[in-house]
Amino acid sequence: MSETFEPTSASGPQEEVGGQGDWIARPDELEAYRIVGRPVAGGEGWTYETVYRQGQRRAVKQLRRPPQAGAEWPSTSDLARWQDVMTALATVDNEHLVRVLEVFAGPPPRPAGTRAAAGARRYAYVVMEWLEGSTLENLLRNGEIDRVEAVKHVYELASAVSALHSSTQMDGTPLIHLDIKPANCVVTADRGLVLVDIGTMRLLGEGPDPRRPRSLGYTAPEYTRAPERSPAPAADHYALGAVTYFCLVGEVPPGDMDSAAVRASARQRVERAAAEIKVPRTRLGDLVMGMLAADPADRSSPAPAELLEAITPERRRRRTLMLVAGAAVIGVVLAFSLVMGNEGGTSSTPVSSVPNLAPFGASHASFTARQAGDSLQISPPLGTNRYDFLWGMSTGPGLVACGSVVDFDVTMDPSADRESGFGVGVAPRSSIDADQPSGSSVQYEWVPRSVSSTPGSRIRPALLPGGAWNARTQPVMAPDVGATHHVHVIGEGKGLEMTVDGVRASYDVPRVECGGVAIRAWGTSMTIRNLRIKLSA
Repeated sequence: MSETFEPTSASGPQEEVGGQGDWIARPDELEAYRIVGRPVAGGEGWTYETVYRQGQRRAVKQLRRPPQAGAEWPSTSDLARWQDVMTALATVDNEHLVRVLEVFAGPPPRPAGTRAAAGARRYAYVVMEWLEGSTLENLLRNGEIDRVEAVKHVYELASAVSALHSSTQMDGTPLIHLDIKPANCVVTADRGLVLVDIGTMRLLGEGPDPRRPRSLGYTAPEYTRAPERSPAPAADHYALGAVTYFCLVGEVPPGDMDSAAVRASARQRVERAAAEIKVPRTRLGDLVMGMLAADPADRSSPAPAELLEAITPERRRRRTLMLVAGAAVIGVVLAFSLVMGNEGGTSSTPVSSVPNLAPFGASHASFTARQAGDSLQISPPLGTNRYDFLWGMSTGPGLVACGSVVDFDVTMDPSADRESGFGVGVAPRSSIDADQPSGSSVQYEWVPRSVSSTPGSRIRPALLPGGAWNARTQPVMAPDVGATHHVHVIGEGKGLEMTVDGVRASYDVPRVECGGVAIRAWGTSMTIRNLRIKLSA
């Protein structure tokens, strides 16, 4: 039987929510999704366990109608936005993000064999895969997992957030979740933590949605003060910090993060909890409180690899680093040299600069990275974790410059699967943190039909390690990746430029960067020849 729920505010309408045995369907359908469990209420609406007509289990979310919503809610533009979000999510391969199957508008849930009454109100429904598990909030509240186990899932959540914000992984359409909290994190036996709910998601660059729900303790303070503020990735970084705090301390973080006294007390609680579970307390304290900065301009956005290092117990972390260092010593000489000089004597200007490059990413998954003089061979992992981390080679911390020019000829494996994305990227002034490069980069890649109606070779920028960039920045059509091409990259001042056989793409970066050169590969193996690197102050 259907139930009527009272509104959450005096001005809101009563909500018609389904019960066991009721059906959810489009207006022109009689039956589609049969409800087999009690509705679970949340800030956005109600979630049902259902069985689709062929017997598949599905989660169906009935979104709550906004106050004063008219008969035409959800509007065509509302449905189009959710469809855009669903399409964008379909492009990303990350096991920690829920798979969305359908979005539609329809009448309230109704008993089997009945049709909606004339003039029945419309509701928005989001159909997702059914996840067998419990929320992170329930597991901790009920004592089913301890803090050690809970904190392990923070890395999985960070992986999901990083993927959402990544222009690379989202094919140029990064998303902002805007409702990250323990109740929206389902912990499963086979995939670990999975981030669910898309009702609040917005494409990067979209306008604000002042009607969206705000979750106490997890909504960034700038949105609590000004709901009309346009969404930005910093909102999700705050929520990630809040979830990490919850996993460590067992409580929702305090709301007044503008207060120095409140921040000091919160940090003490984080570091005390970190010490109790034997993880690096100062490092974790820096990361959590950096994400919980009240001012979004001061808020940090750690890469998943940084969080993984910070939440790994000291003894295990030292053992991992020793193993990685030992493998690196065996596999490659970690020394850096520049060939300097001229025919008449010595010079401070590099005539030929081919430093010995060191691999990055090996601590996260094994892969092939070899150097022979001015040639590199890079074969990144091709499994389901191919987008979780970055793999390639860099000049390392020994060579730092604020300007660089990188030249090489690249040949990608001709047998690369063009149903999947692959390419090469260069970050000309990057740093290496937690075995991952960070900084502005530009990449030459193949975009498959599965993520674009016009597949082809492109040049596009990416901000490492996550890959996010302004979604309005359009990629540049480039020569086909199936042949050998000459690549020329310049990083100078606030400019970043890549030229592939005469096709040039230029971009502005937010600030002048200084660092080393990182070259990465994904999706296929590739050979780089005639490598030249010129560094300048």
